[in-house]
Parts: sequence; structure tokens; C-alpha cells
Amino acid sequence: MNKTCPVLAILLAAQCLPFSGARAASGAAGQDLLNIFDGGYPRIDASSLISAHIFPAPRVPAPVPANARQKMLYEILAEYKEGGNKGVLPTMQEIELMIRRDYGRPPSNEQRDKIYQALGVLQNTKFGKDICAAAAYECTPESIKKAGIVILVKESAGMDGAASAEVPPPVHYAGQIYIGVSSAFIDGPSASPSQLAITLTHEMSHIEDLAQNHLGTLSKAMYATEEKAVMKALSVYDEISRKSPDCYSDIYEVLVDVWKWKNEDGPYPRHRVLTINIDGEPRVMTTRDLIQTYMKPTFSFMEAMKNFVRAVYRKEYGNPSVNPELVKKLKQETSKASDSYKQWRVNPSGTVQEPAVQTPPTQNPSTQQPATQPPSAQTPITQPPAIQTPATQTPLTPSTGNSGNNNNNGNNDNDHHGGEGHHSGGGGGQSGTGTNNGTGNGNIPYNPHFQPWQ
Repeated sequence: MNKTCPVLAILLAAQCLPFSGARAASGAAGQDLLNIFDGGYPRIDASSLISAHIFPAPRVPAPVPANARQKMLYEILAEYKEGGNKGVLPTMQEIELMIRRDYGRPPSNEQRDKIYQALGVLQNTKFGKDICAAAAYECTPESIKKAGIVILVKESAGMDGAASAEVPPPVHYAGQIYIGVSSAFIDGPSASPSQLAITLTHEMSHIEDLAQNHLGTLSKAMYATEEKAVMKALSVYDEISRKSPDCYSDIYEVLVDVWKWKNEDGPYPRHRVLTINIDGEPRVMTTRDLIQTYMKPTFSFMEAMKNFVRAVYRKEYGNPSVNPELVKKLKQETSKASDSYKQWRVNPSGTVQEPAVQTPPTQNPSTQQPATQPPSAQTPITQPPAIQTPATQTPLTPSTGNSGNNNNNGNNDNDHHGGEGHHSGGGGGQSGTGTNNGTGNGNIPYNPHFQPWQ
């Protein structure tokens, strides 16, 4: 009985309303329904009702209970892609609504200027240039646009400066990569171009991972990509904070201290009081609490960072299935970033010519050898009664041989140190290949009129 009710309702509507077959097209039907109460379309035919039932208007994502976790767009697109582009995909309008929901809205003119200033900060640093080269050619607005990167601003639901996961990782849709930046890092009380540069570094690390994964999905390697992003951001933070007094973060200061403690035999990290989102809830912790919980003395730095990242992002990512091959690849990239940071800390100023300056002093002994021979030449002068001419030649021969060996050893050491200097200076940037090489996610619909910057 219940199944026949909609049919009966349609039939009754067809009998009670004047029938007109002229507006049978779905487009006309949509107009009739949208203007049903304004008097502009007094006649509604049965075909209009049927068309509206078959082709509903785009639906806004249904609200979910406060305690329930809402599925993000990147997860929906990942499931669709992993399913071989089969199944039900949200409509184009629904995807656009989800982008607004997950990543925010276009920045205001003032916010855009701050984003551009942050890009300028990155452009003036070694690690900033490296990450921009990998994700977007250069740290300039033109390069960001050329790479198809769209930066949106999401209203912050958390505390300014707190480590959190309120903005999901970037998503690739219809040839563009969308990233969200919390408004706290742009307009918050402690916001600055330098602080924002750290956030952009984190997001660009994700973009680099998307590019290496052929603009696919990172849903099966979420913790691995976050570990790499934290390592990249730590490098940039250490470099920028040495130059800019407005660049300060409690959590990154602790991470730098932990790095020195574990990798450079530095002192125990300084006492600080931190506010961190752990498992989705803000928590006040001291440095000692953080170390005893996640960074025990027996852990390496990478193990400590892994535990910390899982604590921060566990509520968002849970315990997802993983792609072992992709996870291994991203962990290798994290290790490379760690090695590059380690080399930079040995020589933060970037002066790689120091080994070459040490080369001339090692050659001085060879030029001073003749000065050591006059005493041996004076030896026969002190023994005129003996007149032993051969005896004067005997000391000279071994002396000359020893000086030659000393020269060789000096040159060998010099070459060795010179090679190390070249190696430490050559750990520079990665080749950037741009990320706008894709044409969308499978059969995902694309709206050419959707312009997030406008």
C-alpha cells in the first residue's frame, strides 16, 4: 500500500491541475517548481512533477550528530577512485559544497596579501625554496596559480597556535589542488607572515606527496604524509626563526630541542607549557609530560615524532588501512628530509667554501722543507778533521724522502675534507615538476564556472 501512494498522488495532481505538455523538459520543470508560490507559473503539469522527482536539486550534505565523524571529501573521492571509478559519486554541486565545508572560502583581499607575504618569506629560505620547487615551481603567487593550487581559508574552531587537525589534507579535483588554512594562522593574535609560512610548508609537503603519487589519494598513508610534513615544517621553522623574531612556536621549539637532545647530544629540552590538541581535545602539557608520554629517552627522534603525530591526528584518521608501498616511499622521503636538515644544522650559514680555505695551509710544510735542510748541510762543517763527504749525503737522502711522504699525506687529507664539504653543500633542492598535470579524478564532473578565488 505504501508503494502506491506516490503514484496515486501524482495521478491526483494530474487530474486536478490543467495539463500542459509544452513544458515537459526538465529545465522547464525546475523553473515551475522553484516559482510555485510566486504566481509566475500558475500551471503545473504532471510531467513537471515526475521530472522533479527523478532529477532532484543538488542536496546540501546532511548534518551529522555532534559526536559522529563526518566523512571528508578526500575520503569520498579516494573510495571512488579505489573502487575503479564505480559506484555513486556526489554531484558537481555537492563536491563544490564539500570543498567549502572542508577547506573554507576564498581569502579576503587582506588575507590574500598576508598569504603572498608568507610566500615571500619562504622564497628567502633554503628549505622554503626546496618545498616550493617540489610543489609549485617557486614561492610566488604566479607559480601557485600555474601549479593549479587554490588556497582557501577555513574559520578556526580551535585555539590560535594550537597543533590540531581541523583542516584536512589537500584534495585534487578537476585539475586543481585545494588546500585549507586555518584563519587563526592568518588573522589570529599571534599570526605573522613567518608563522603562516610554516603552515604553508606543511600543506605543500602534502602537495608534493600527491604529485609523487600521480595526483592520486593519500588516504592509505595519512600518518606517513603527516610525519613528512612535520619534518619539512620543522626545518623551515628552524631556519626562519633564526632570522625573524616574530616566528615563534612552542611546539616547534620543543621539537628543535628534542632533535638536539637525541641527535646532537644536546641538553634535556627546556621546560615549557604547551597547549596541544591530543585526540581532538585541547590539552595543556609540559615539556616533560610530552617527552614521557611520546618521546621517551630510549626513542629515536623519528620514533618520537611518529608517536606525536599519531596522537595529534588519531581522531581524524583513526586506524585506516594502509598501502605499504606508498607508506614506505613516504617514509624514505621523510628520512631524506631529516638528513638534509641534519647537514644544514652543521653549517646553517650556508658557507660551503670553508674546506677550500683550509687547503693552502696544508701545503706550507712542502714549501718549508728547504729551510729544514741547512742544519743538515752544516753538519759536515762542524766536523772538519773527519772530512767524511759521503756522511754528509746520507742524512739528506732519507730527509728528502720523508718530506715527499708528508706532502702526499697532506694532499690526501686535503682532498678528503674537500669532498665532504662539497657533499654537505650539495644536498639542495628537489626537482619540481609541477602538480597540475592531471585532468581530474576519473569521471568526476567538472564545473568550469567554479572559480574559488572570485
